[in-house]
Amino acid sequence: MNVRNHKRLFRWAIGVLLTPIALFSLLFLLLYFPPVQQWVVEQVARYASDATSLDIRVERIRLRYPLDLDLRKVVAYDSQQGDTIFSLERLGAGIALRPLLVGRVEISRILMTNVHASADSLIPSIGINGDVGRLELRSGAIDIEQEHVKVKSLQLRDANVKIVSLQTNEPDDTMSQKTHWKINLQEAMLQRVDFAMEIPTDSFNFSAGLDETSVKQLAVDLGDASYRTKQLTMGGGT
Repeated sequence: MNVRNHKRLFRWAIGVLLTPIALFSLLFLLLYFPPVQQWVVEQVARYASDATSLDIRVERIRLRYPLDLDLRKVVAYDSQQGDTIFSLERLGAGIALRPLLVGRVEISRILMTNVHASADSLIPSIGINGDVGRLELRSGAIDIEQEHVKVKSLQLRDANVKIVSLQTNEPDDTMSQKTHWKINLQEAMLQRVDFAMEIPTDSFNFSAGLDETSVKQLAVDLGDASYRTKQLTMGGGT
């Protein structure tokens, strides 16, 4: 085989190796074009609608490099009852790309505004009803392998939430697996928050109204069902 054939074979081999990489890079870059983003979210919404028997709609999505996501006007309808199960005006999130490769989710910011939920069946044994004006989280990290969540700051404003336990007295096999998730929250601020919880099987009812509450150094261990905090300051409320 002469030199010319060697060069031709080498170029052909390089082309075969680089073609999948080039195609993947092209597809990745296309995701940053708004028309492609809108088409992708429509396909995802259609798939999610079929999987959940809900009518899910997203008015707009924008993705900026590397993973700066902005969703506008997300709504999930119960197609049979005609009720709104979930809606939000805006969801903004900034996620670091490299940590995802090693099973970590690092979040610079999550912002949710005008959230509404009315769901009695989406989460097993729990019914959630209420509205949240603004929820903002800054500098968070989730280690999936270690089952650990760290959050630097959280702000919750203008919220009215009620949680009802739908669990019966019958044993639930789904609760047999113990969770080991731990949550560390450095600082939280709650303003104009009304919260209620009801457990009909135990005749338990609890409600609280918080005008302005701050929490510092909160640690929650879901495995041991325990929590501790360094400082809790409450101003007003019922």
